[in-house]
Amino acid sequence: MSSLAGVMTSRHFFIFFWIIAVAVPLAYAGYTQHVWEDFFITFKYSRNLVEGLGLVYNEGERVHGFTSVINTLLPALFYWLSGAQSWEPALWGYRVISALFFATAGWVVFRHLWHEAETPRAALWLFAVLYLFSPKIVIFTANGMEAGFLVFFTITAALLLYDSAERHWKWLGVLWAGLMYTRPDGFVYAAGMSAAALILATDRRALFRHLFHAALLGIALYLPWFVFVWWYYGTPVPHTIIAKSVYGLGRELALGQWLLSYLYNMGQVLAGPFQPIYFGYGGWAPWIVVFSYLAGAFCFIYWLLPVGDRLGRYLSLQYVSGTAYLAFLGTRGTVFDWYFPPLAVIGTVVLARGVPIVWRRYLAKGWLRHGGAVAGAGLAVALVVVFASVTWQMKVQQQVVENGQRAVLGRWLAEHSGPGDTLLLEPLGYIGYFSGLRTFDWPGLVSPRTVAVCRKYGGSDWRLLAREIGPTWLVVRPFDLARLNADPWFKRHYELVKVFDVVPEIFRHKGVPGIGYLMFDARFLVFRRQARPLAEAEAAGS
Repeated sequence: MSSLAGVMTSRHFFIFFWIIAVAVPLAYAGYTQHVWEDFFITFKYSRNLVEGLGLVYNEGERVHGFTSVINTLLPALFYWLSGAQSWEPALWGYRVISALFFATAGWVVFRHLWHEAETPRAALWLFAVLYLFSPKIVIFTANGMEAGFLVFFTITAALLLYDSAERHWKWLGVLWAGLMYTRPDGFVYAAGMSAAALILATDRRALFRHLFHAALLGIALYLPWFVFVWWYYGTPVPHTIIAKSVYGLGRELALGQWLLSYLYNMGQVLAGPFQPIYFGYGGWAPWIVVFSYLAGAFCFIYWLLPVGDRLGRYLSLQYVSGTAYLAFLGTRGTVFDWYFPPLAVIGTVVLARGVPIVWRRYLAKGWLRHGGAVAGAGLAVALVVVFASVTWQMKVQQQVVENGQRAVLGRWLAEHSGPGDTLLLEPLGYIGYFSGLRTFDWPGLVSPRTVAVCRKYGGSDWRLLAREIGPTWLVVRPFDLARLNADPWFKRHYELVKVFDVVPEIFRHKGVPGIGYLMFDARFLVFRRQARPLAEAEAAGS
């Protein structure tokens, strides 16, 4: 990149970029105090491990109810180092390490782009902005999830494979093992980058041999954990995966319906990396739909364009494989927003490199000659606006819904429950953690009993779950109330004892974007199992 020599030295810019990249997720966390719901699920495992109860959620019950090894063991380490007094120092220690991995992943990409032939100068600036303000990456790096590690292992492995599988196969195996320690589906992204490299390779036999060696090393490094969980939990498959199979019960599709569902989900996933968190709940400007779909479509088709950009086409093929994988998951259940960071970092590089190249080759004519800078600036501004809007939304979410609703509800249950009480609910994180109760959740992340009931009846129904499990406490959202009230058995055995409602508080934050997501957890109903069913009590009184 000799054209940049007069602008800045590469070393100084790399250092500056890395420092800013560390600061962005930590600044987001400091401003919003945002803690994702799932952090408290995994942290209960972390806390119980440090306190000598084992790697369990409910004491005495070995269920593999977490997906990320890193996201469980690192907070446990920081909890232990901080004296096992509170979850907050553990979370901040984890945030710092996660931010370092996020920054290093960005530095790896930036350095690669800097030295990659034919990289336009605009691509460097565009990547810097798109990466530092990617909602799906930054927020899930800062809020207690594993995105910082996930993007580091994904993009670093992809670029090393692109550079030379022969020279880097050992590091490739290490990074693939890191993917598996971050998420149990990490092998899918390893397979995606391998397939993309093989499609574009000139000597596929040699490349396959190096990939095979890297895979063997990755398996060897992951094997100790695999053997441990098989021994400790009785199965190598995380129970979170087993529980999420419940989503597909009762809605099996014929082949034609499945294909339509797959194509629909492909369209949804295509735009997901560039959309706000839980965009589908509504409350966002229509232009965000257009922006996200254009960005996603560009990443999806870029490999087909005759632009001579081997790096961009290689990463675009990975965007296609990642989209195909998440679309398949969508046909079986739900694609959660924290699944998107690997796709987001790949898409960010494709956009940063591809938009300037396409503009220069096809559109830089006549009065559009200098329009590439305008297009790139517009793309960057759009994503910055989305990021700022989501930051505002998540600050309100944390203040009103998480701190003012779910944590309060959990503490209320802790104060009003007795020894041996149990709890059944869906949002396991805050309420389950702060209540301290033995918990059954839907779809059964930490509860094999819930999964068994759902499979027994071919679907999920709170009435059936309450009958079969018989929890002391049941927490549901208002849209579940009609079905519960329609069941005479439930009305005899459970009484509504408390309503938690923060809707008025949400509406005091006028103009907050994405209000549909905030409203989803704005009301909770708390039911308690009666000591004696109502009909028995009435009979005794007469």
